[in-house]
Amino acid sequence: MAFQRNALSRLLLCGILTCTAYAQVQGPRLVQGAAAEQPGNCAAALGSPKAAKVMNSTDVRALNAAGVCEAQSGHPERATPYFERIVRLRPGVWEGWNNLGANYLTLGQPSKALASFKRSISLDSKVPSVWFNQASALLKLGRPEEAFQALDRAERLAPEDPQIRKAWLSVGGSLASQAADLINQGQYVKAQSLLLATQRPLENSAYWNNLLGYAEFKLNQPKPALEHLQKALQLDPDNTDFLMDVGEFLAHYRAYHEALEMFQVAAKRLPHSPQVQFGLAVSYILENRREEATRLLEALIASNPKFEPAYRALGECYEDAGRGKAMVELGKRLQAIDSSNPTGWYLVGAGLLNESVQDRYLLTSAIPALERAVALEPRSSRDHFVLGKAYEAEHNDPKAIAELKETIRLDPEHERAHYVLAQIYERMGEKQLAQAQFEAHNRIKKGERNAQYRLLLTRAAVQ
Repeated sequence: MAFQRNALSRLLLCGILTCTAYAQVQGPRLVQGAAAEQPGNCAAALGSPKAAKVMNSTDVRALNAAGVCEAQSGHPERATPYFERIVRLRPGVWEGWNNLGANYLTLGQPSKALASFKRSISLDSKVPSVWFNQASALLKLGRPEEAFQALDRAERLAPEDPQIRKAWLSVGGSLASQAADLINQGQYVKAQSLLLATQRPLENSAYWNNLLGYAEFKLNQPKPALEHLQKALQLDPDNTDFLMDVGEFLAHYRAYHEALEMFQVAAKRLPHSPQVQFGLAVSYILENRREEATRLLEALIASNPKFEPAYRALGECYEDAGRGKAMVELGKRLQAIDSSNPTGWYLVGAGLLNESVQDRYLLTSAIPALERAVALEPRSSRDHFVLGKAYEAEHNDPKAIAELKETIRLDPEHERAHYVLAQIYERMGEKQLAQAQFEAHNRIKKGERNAQYRLLLTRAAVQ
């Protein structure tokens, strides 16, 4: 993805939802007149000489008055017996179960509270405060999805209640934040489920639309994905992260001209955005206008030398053009900025390997650079392949074979790795092994040249 989802989550919560901490949905709601026609007199119940007799009484109003008073006076442990007696006397009245649950919640007993709230709801499911209280218990039990469902029900019943609405928005935002983390982890189905659950409070949020659209994109649901990604961009047209996501979507579905037009328009509106300039350059590459892309990327690096994705894109343009010396120079510039970036080491190594055709001595410098690139990015089939080629050029067949095998393990469809490996086996007299690799090479349909460039928009996410 073209930006960090954790940052997005914070913006979603703080920018759209006033940054309310969802786990702090507090203040369970007591009903003053639980199981009674009129509210009880709390002070009179506790101050009366007959207060000691209240517990043994069958007067539900007096019991409730005493329980509410104790709870509101900061003594929930003393309120519990009153509320428990009420539900034994009047088990079919929702108010008693609600107050008992609220008291359990105050005492830090969310499981007991949840059971009481469920009983209250079973008696009357149209009381918003009970749904709110149930959500509070569910949050304390670490069950935010169920809590949101309870709050959603409460909000439908009482849309003007500010406390309910605040909690509803807050928990919805927190679930969207979880969805952002799931997208980072590649768990798109779960992320989509959470986002759809929060549609009602968040559907007019640009970030929510972007998250959902990206999840749908990764789930190969192009129609809704495009709708949501475009809506996010409409709601926040100058958000470069959203532009990059739409660009990645269009590139994935080979709508190269549409991507180019979008970035051309964006570049006029945001001429100083490195992300937009980068997206435009990649669009030029996808449209086979590599000279324009090269000039744009060179200018981008000159004005924004720390924008690291541009080095990889420009390096691949240089590599396509066989400009080994330019690759080496570019790689050294990137190493000076970030020596931990494997692209810098790859560009130096691959550039020197290219130039070693004219000067074999350069192999002695190319191989260590490529080895460093592989050490920094061991899952890169490209880096393993070029290192294998360097070992082959050095006539170190065992190491070349090992790197080519690793390339194929990481990318079984790597056509060139199969072919080079077959040539080495053939040269070694391993005819059967060579034949197997030639057959594998012939089975693989030649990959689309632009495939590696489409990935550049995705790789920009590391910034």
